[in-house]
Amino acid sequence: LCSWTLDARPVYRLLNVQVQAYTPNGLASGDGSATFAAMDGYAAALRQKTSPPKATHLPKATITTIPGLGTKAFSALQVTRSPGIKTDLMTVVVRDRNVVLTTVLQGNSGRGGYGAVFPARLRDGAIAAARDVIAQLK
Repeated sequence: LCSWTLDARPVYRLLNVQVQAYTPNGLASGDGSATFAAMDGYAAALRQKTSPPKATHLPKATITTIPGLGTKAFSALQVTRSPGIKTDLMTVVVRDRNVVLTTVLQGNSGRGGYGAVFPARLRDGAIAAARDVIAQLK
């Protein structure tokens, strides 16, 4: 897990990258292979975005599939608002064979002099980070 922050008004961005390489697991679906374990991890990530746990206080995400990135990929946009601050969370989850990669790019706008956040730019940035990491895994 790695994190980077850009805090230069009017821009605030936080990028988190997490890579999980799965090993064979008797509890995984299918034949218990590392690939099936990763498929289970990917499915769990998708479920978490479509039905977030109540304790997170996050809304259901808007999900979009991403063709041509890894074996399978999706992006998930969640927007939260608190007094004076809007937070856009763009998550990109990629499965490539037995690896699940998650990039989260967060942008804040509002109080404190932070400017507008454009979800399409967050998505492009999260996908670019994911592509960079996937390229290093090959």
